Amino acid sequence: MDKTLTIALQTYNRPKYLSESITSILNQSFEDYELIILDNGSEPDTVSVVKSFHDCRIRYIRNNINDLNFLNKAFEFVNNKFLMIFHDDDVMNPYLIENLIDTIEKDDTINTVSCSINLIDENSKSIKKTRPRIFKNKNWKKTEYIQEYLVLVKKYI
Repeated sequence: MDKTLTIALQTYNRPKYLSESITSILNQSFEDYELIILDNGSEPDTVSVVKSFHDCRIRYIRNNINDLNFLNKAFEFVNNKFLMIFHDDDVMNPYLIENLIDTIEKDDTINTVSCSINLIDENSKSIKKTRPRIFKNKNWKKTEYIQEYLVLVKKYI
């Protein structure tokens, strides 16, 4: 185990968003992580974005075709204490990882941590909506989170 966290960033043909997403990860206050970019068969623009970043924490893995099963590969590349699944159209607050790691390490009964997201428009401006609408600092029992989260997500689909 070399690092505390593996961040699996999944991408497919969204180079504009990918650059902003990678930048937000590299600008984290918490730095003990590796970033694995899982490219699910994107066009060459995506490779160019990834190559524009020069950071030893980045590892790039490309699938030759767009395949839904490729997204499960994140679990095969993890050899660190924690795994975070992230997407190419997501941007992190600079203290997100530090806060999540701090939360999970303070209580050994916690095995999963999650957070809500603030929605933005195509220009990265807040549209003042948060999803999912969950209670702040709520402790969930076993499958409670999944059940409630899926019910909330279903409302917005």
